[in-house]
Amino acid sequence: MIKQVLSKTSLLLLLSVAATAKSEDAQRVFLSFDASNGLADNSAQTLRCAQSGRIVITTIGHVNFYDGSSFTHIDPLKEDVYPLEKYHGHYHLYYDKHRHLWLKDKRQVTCVNLEIEHFEHDVSKVFRDLNIPQPVDDLFSDSDSCLWTQTGNILYGLEHHLKITLKNGLELHDLDVLDNELLLFYNDGSVSVYDVHSGKQKRELKGNLAEHETYQSSVILADGHSFLQICNGETKAELRRLDMKTHEWTTLLSTPYHLNNMAVHHGRIYIACEYGYWMYDKKTGASEHVAALQLTKGRSLNTDVNTLCFDHQGGMWIGTEKRGLLYSRPYAIPFKNYPWSDPKATDYVLKLEAVLGEIPSYHRPVNCIYKDSRGWTWTGTYTGLQLQRHADDSIQTFRRIDGLINEMVHSVVEDENHDIWAGTSFGLTHLYIKGNDVVRVETYYNRDDVPNESFVNGRAVMMPDSTIVMQTLDHMIVFRASSFRHFKPEESILHPKMVQLMVNGHQVSTNVPLDGKVIIHKTPLRTRDIYVNYNQATLNLAFSGMNYFRPVQTYYRVRVKGIPRFNDWQVLSYSNSGGLVDKNGLFHLPLMDLTPGEYQVELQASLDPGVWNEQPEVWVIHVDQPWWRTTGLYLTLGILVLLLLVANLVFYNRNMRMRLMRRNEEVELVKRIKIFAHRCYALKKEKLGMANYESIYSDVTMSEEFVDIMLKIVPYVLRMGSKPISISELAQVAAIDTVHFYELLDRDLDKSPRMLVDRLDFSELSTLVSHKAPTSVC
Repeated sequence: MIKQVLSKTSLLLLLSVAATAKSEDAQRVFLSFDASNGLADNSAQTLRCAQSGRIVITTIGHVNFYDGSSFTHIDPLKEDVYPLEKYHGHYHLYYDKHRHLWLKDKRQVTCVNLEIEHFEHDVSKVFRDLNIPQPVDDLFSDSDSCLWTQTGNILYGLEHHLKITLKNGLELHDLDVLDNELLLFYNDGSVSVYDVHSGKQKRELKGNLAEHETYQSSVILADGHSFLQICNGETKAELRRLDMKTHEWTTLLSTPYHLNNMAVHHGRIYIACEYGYWMYDKKTGASEHVAALQLTKGRSLNTDVNTLCFDHQGGMWIGTEKRGLLYSRPYAIPFKNYPWSDPKATDYVLKLEAVLGEIPSYHRPVNCIYKDSRGWTWTGTYTGLQLQRHADDSIQTFRRIDGLINEMVHSVVEDENHDIWAGTSFGLTHLYIKGNDVVRVETYYNRDDVPNESFVNGRAVMMPDSTIVMQTLDHMIVFRASSFRHFKPEESILHPKMVQLMVNGHQVSTNVPLDGKVIIHKTPLRTRDIYVNYNQATLNLAFSGMNYFRPVQTYYRVRVKGIPRFNDWQVLSYSNSGGLVDKNGLFHLPLMDLTPGEYQVELQASLDPGVWNEQPEVWVIHVDQPWWRTTGLYLTLGILVLLLLVANLVFYNRNMRMRLMRRNEEVELVKRIKIFAHRCYALKKEKLGMANYESIYSDVTMSEEFVDIMLKIVPYVLRMGSKPISISELAQVAAIDTVHFYELLDRDLDKSPRMLVDRLDFSELSTLVSHKAPTSVC
């Protein structure tokens, strides 16, 4: 009973200290995000600002990603869970070097493949692929994202190829590697130190705890040459530091309730706890507790904080148990809003009226008219802000496309830098003027602490001390232009990332085919090469600068080689992009009707349109040729034509050889026919006897068909004399088919011509035919 009273008394004292806190950190104002903004759940368990700049939030059962404009989340299935027998703590998030995110919670672990942003359905297979011995009883990752697993009483270092035997009877809570030393943190507060190369133990550090005392859970964080550790017992917790030079423990903070997580930022340690968060100044040793978190519109929130982190711009993120996600800018935007219930609002109304006097009324569409120190006339209308520099000059009108968040302009005022501020029905617009031109337009709205309500016609003035006072329906807004503290470019380097890809109006998903083709094999954030078909030539790429401080102040510098509209560098923002950059800071790059080929997208992001220190990020879009124009098809056709030419040449040569052979054979055959005709003529003239016939020819007589044919051919051959004759010509004379003529010649030419000679009549050829027959053939 006494112990409980003391605990409650200590808690009340701590909360009273928090109530009197006046530091800048204690006055942080937080924006709230919850399930209505896209979070999967209002219970944020862990937070991490990834290397890409995205915020990774784990809620109960989900992993969420925030890119500065919207939340996405992935859900595990029951089979995605792998049991961890030796882990008894709550949510703990790790990264490894193999594009995995590991999430431990109460004797189980899940694994997310960050290449495709999906849970691994078979964690055992992931372990096997990494050559990790199984079963795995616990899992850790050090500051360099090297993976360590525990099986039984043995610790395995995947990247370091180590195997270390752990202490018996103790639980290993966490580990890390610093200066080539592996530190193992046990639940009794002790630390075993090993050489990370050899695996030999170098020293043993005691935990400064009473005998047999242990912690239920702990969290460690490397901080320079020291380690910070949160140790939670049953009823108390402490934050302590281990100096690795002296190997001494120092207790920095003790509380009668749990401390949940921590982060180090600008020389301070921020500790999430059951009642808000603690801040510990490392230089002075002073600690401060913030129990009530200040929200926008003057609200406050008392809640338990599970986790916190800082993004790459220095903004603070807080994950609560039931109130979602909170964000505080690195620098406050200096708008002071006083509702009518605040006496200061009345004071400023009186000051405004003293300077302005009676406000004239105008006929529609004019709401107000303001003449600045240059003599320029600014007119607020229903359709934008009009500027007329001199009486004879034309009127220039600023509308939504030029940067106004709303075109109903109610009040205009000039600040001490001679820039112009215009109040609208939603938001406040700042026009930067250099020389004779408006060079830049920036907008402030409810996310920047400007009330989400209409300004009042003509109710705006700059006081003698340069304070600007503007009236809205329910508030007085007070600020000084010189007090705006903008980021220096070197303080906040933006690296734009592609967060969405659309092809032909359809959103593209990882490893999901569109019209039969898989466009991307990785999540858009990790994709650098995009492959589309020739008929998928209309693309829209969405990029985020991961600008959490002021998304609407994100400037993009873009160039797309091969696209006339973007062939040269262009600087685009919400105020001058014609809608390509939205108020959430997303840049939408439309690429229409791309012809086959390659297109290189180069992109930079900045908070200042005149500073581009970082090298541009590059994406390459490959538009494939249609199948009838592809290189492979051309190559195939070329090879086919070449083969046809070769075949044609081969067949031509073969036919030529055959034709020559046939021609030679035909010449020889014609010679034989001529010899045969002359011999028949000679035999007929010399009137040789049968004996001479039989001595020259065989006794086989010719066929009647052959005799009839030769009766026509022999006279014809004799009449032609030495003129060239072909077989086809002779077949035509005989009125017979050439092939059949060949067959008859082959069969009967060498037979006895007795029947033919007897029937031949050479009377009309006696004067034409030479008795000299052609030379015999062999």
